[in-house]
Amino acid sequence: MKMLSSLPGVKLGLMVGIGGVIPSQKNDIRLGDIVVGTLNSENHSDQENFDNCNEGNEEILLERPDEEPCIHYGGIVSGNSVIRNTVMRDLLAQSCLCFEMKTAGLMNYSPCLVIWGIWDLCDMHKNDR
Repeated sequence: MKMLSSLPGVKLGLMVGIGGVIPSQKNDIRLGDIVVGTLNSENHSDQENFDNCNEGNEEILLERPDEEPCIHYGGIVSGNSVIRNTVMRDLLAQSCLCFEMKTAGLMNYSPCLVIWGIWDLCDMHKNDR
């Protein structure tokens, strides 16, 4: 990477952009949410996780406000083609929250924090035209 060789003082990068959500039953990620990339950690959100709540005590569950974006932390996968295949998407959903195509391979050259705004769904309705 030419940029890194011309800026030897840069030790950590910040990549900010937009990506597509990889839908899953486990994560309630919606358009407008934010995904912060993490390495070697469980996918999680800044909202409460109610997977292990007492089913008999549902009155303590709070619905997520529809208009407020949520920040999620987990894996972001980069690639060079659009995901239209639901089998591949569901396989990726086991370990990743978000997919993007703009910076595939860039993280291999320098450590960086990756933050993506969710603007699209990774499914068969994807259309870049």
